Amino acid sequence: RSFKLPKKEDVMPLAVLGVCTSLAILCFFKGVQLTTPLICALLHPTLLVFCYALGIIQGCETYSRRRVLGVVLSVGAAMASSLLGEEFRDGTRSVNWSILLGSLIILAGVFFAAAAVVYQRESIHLPFIYVEGYAYVFASLTTLTFIIISRLGCIFSPDTCSDMTLDLGLIGDDGALHFEGWLLLLYGVLLISCFLYCSINWANRQTSPSVVASFATLQPVGTGTFQYLVTGKQVVSLPQVGMYLFVVVGVVLVSVGHPREQEPIKSSDDEKETLASDLEDGVAVEDELE
Repeated sequence: RSFKLPKKEDVMPLAVLGVCTSLAILCFFKGVQLTTPLICALLHPTLLVFCYALGIIQGCETYSRRRVLGVVLSVGAAMASSLLGEEFRDGTRSVNWSILLGSLIILAGVFFAAAAVVYQRESIHLPFIYVEGYAYVFASLTTLTFIIISRLGCIFSPDTCSDMTLDLGLIGDDGALHFEGWLLLLYGVLLISCFLYCSINWANRQTSPSVVASFATLQPVGTGTFQYLVTGKQVVSLPQVGMYLFVVVGVVLVSVGHPREQEPIKSSDDEKETLASDLEDGVAVEDELE
């Protein structure tokens, strides 16, 4: 009974947040179709650059030489590690233009993801459920819509059909539904995505966007390790691991010792005030009806 929709002035920031997350999802899916999951993970450290730059423009980040050095070191080492990978070159040692295009699309998706993280600060005074709902619901609906449309396209053009569910598929050649593919899709949408958006939302209330984004530079190591455990293939070379030692140093320079905001966000107090205000409004309405 006490739940209310956001105020009029809060709807637009929340809508922009939802649009940014949706565009990031679309770019991510298209980029992965043209590249590989590991390349996608190797490009995600640029999230730190975009978050730091957009945060300075918005006013929620402050300039410091130590943090700029950390940004340059972590992102530069991550990009160098990606260039050391064999995925960027084909058998003739020439540049694979399809993978290059996919990498650029992924970079666009990372920019939209950074915009969502930074722009979330505009709505962070609202209760957790509002911000999380607009970010997660928009992105989840976009994910489901994109994959369903992609799979329907397989009916008309099976030769160019792309599989977004790790070769498990959603619909077989005989038209039967593949339970494993749909289960994996629901797992990614309901569990992984929900945890991701909730954790980013919570962390963004505790510190600055650049500190949140700095830990994205560690993603390729986790992706490469997980892919090795699943497929048994060595997808990360020793030079790439060596470059990631510099990434860790960069993350430390960005995040360790970073002061909290001058006016710390008290989201729990805001939520209590909102709840109390809603309850008072409800009591007032009941009194008027009586």
